[in-house]
Amino acid sequence: MRDSVGIEIVENDHTRPMWSAETAWSLAPEPTLRIGRVEGDPTQLLYRVTDSRVLPDGRIAVVNSGSSEVRLYSPSGQYLATIGGPGEGPGEFRSPWHVHPIAGDSLLVIDLYREIAIFDPAGAFVRQFLTVVPEGMGVGQRLEPVDQFADGTLLWRGHYREEPVGNGPVRSRVVMIRTDLNGAFAGSFGNFEDQMWFPRGGREYAFFPWAKEAASDSTMWYGPGDRLELRELAFDGTLQKIVRLDRPPVAVTEADKDAFREGYFAQVQVRGPPSASLLRRVEDAFFPDLQPAHFDIEIDPQGNVWVQDYYSFTFAEPVDRTWTVFNSDGIYMGDVVIPKGLAVHEIGDEYVMGLWTGPPGSRVCAQLPHHQASGLTPQGGAPGLIRRTIASKHEKNREDGWNGPA
Repeated sequence: MRDSVGIEIVENDHTRPMWSAETAWSLAPEPTLRIGRVEGDPTQLLYRVTDSRVLPDGRIAVVNSGSSEVRLYSPSGQYLATIGGPGEGPGEFRSPWHVHPIAGDSLLVIDLYREIAIFDPAGAFVRQFLTVVPEGMGVGQRLEPVDQFADGTLLWRGHYREEPVGNGPVRSRVVMIRTDLNGAFAGSFGNFEDQMWFPRGGREYAFFPWAKEAASDSTMWYGPGDRLELRELAFDGTLQKIVRLDRPPVAVTEADKDAFREGYFAQVQVRGPPSASLLRRVEDAFFPDLQPAHFDIEIDPQGNVWVQDYYSFTFAEPVDRTWTVFNSDGIYMGDVVIPKGLAVHEIGDEYVMGLWTGPPGSRVCAQLPHHQASGLTPQGGAPGLIRRTIASKHEKNREDGWNGPA
């Protein structure tokens, strides 16, 4: 479906998913595992959990960033060991963010300050190094860890320092790069649109689109946030595939605007009465006509691409979240509803792992099983694919938000 100068475009009909009612995947309403619910046990006390993963041997690694630790638990949730702790010495963390299993059942822990530490399967420190990017890329220290590829290399977002032009909203840019397990630069996917905002401050951009990325085995998936369109890129930055879903956009209503302001005020008042300037900033917030189309992107072990529907950080009450699922070919399979309160960290073959927020002050790492029916058949007897075409290199080069390898 692709030649040497083209890319594949997959356009899907949102009314005709591949799953039928009988074959659709579903998620259990309650977790089968909870970590962090035993009162009085410091090993079960969680604060600022930023990641959790099921390791190949069944153990569970939890990044408890609030205590600068990674904790290991048994498959049943029993505490086993603690890795790291606060500090800047060997095997210590300033702000641990992600954990990944690597070859030999070792663990790789990524710090938000670009530091990477490797530990053996028992949790003993092995080595530590700093991620380095070439000079001239314009990202300086502003690197954010994203994901890991099958070959062990790591995906990062590099945030440019750009001088704002004018007073209106702009869309910032990021460069997506890859580094090896020694922290050395391994390649760039190119420059991409990121977040819409008012760089000069003074005004809040409500319901702003925010691009998201994820790593599959050997490609990167990128979603611009403002529309349900995904792009798959090879390691050298070559655009391989564009996937679209024609789901209608959602309008921003007056009720949405009121909820935004109320939620925003509720969040800032936790830290004390808001200032007059902050009140003006929110009252003068800019509201677009349409809500963004999506938020996070996750890739499961089968290569399926899960795309989370958009939500605003300022909505106080959690609600069920819908994740749209495409297979690795870009075909729209259907939607999976994830119960409210679960922030997804990992999607496995038979489970979803993440941070579960319950009643006020209640947060646990939770594992929910999900059911995958076999013998998938298209709903209504026909797939929801509208068109598969090959785009010319000219069309590839004018795709919005992608400027080729940096």
